[in-house]
Amino acid sequence: MFENITAFIVWLGSGPGIVAILSFVVERWGWFQKQTSKTRMAITWGLAFLLPQISLAVLDLVGYIPAEAWSKMETHFQAILVSVSVIASLLASEGAHAIDKRMQGKR
Repeated sequence: MFENITAFIVWLGSGPGIVAILSFVVERWGWFQKQTSKTRMAITWGLAFLLPQISLAVLDLVGYIPAEAWSKMETHFQAILVSVSVIASLLASEGAHAIDKRMQGKR
């Protein structure tokens, strides 16, 4: 997935990362959904412009974190990735199980 926190921060500011963030957040944000299409477009474009800048700012700030603290953060980040992988596997398993049940019902 991501080899370290820095790679994740870079991904957040990349095209795929921005699309993933925007898709996930704006589709679930009730306030956003109530706006006019022009307002939603303006907000989306604004966020698409800001997210890479935020990513770069965070990367700049990383240089001020002591190496010992950064090492501990990397360890916690890797543990979070393991959890995310397990959750993704469980969700995929549930999806496959639901599809299997549907297919058995059509026989």
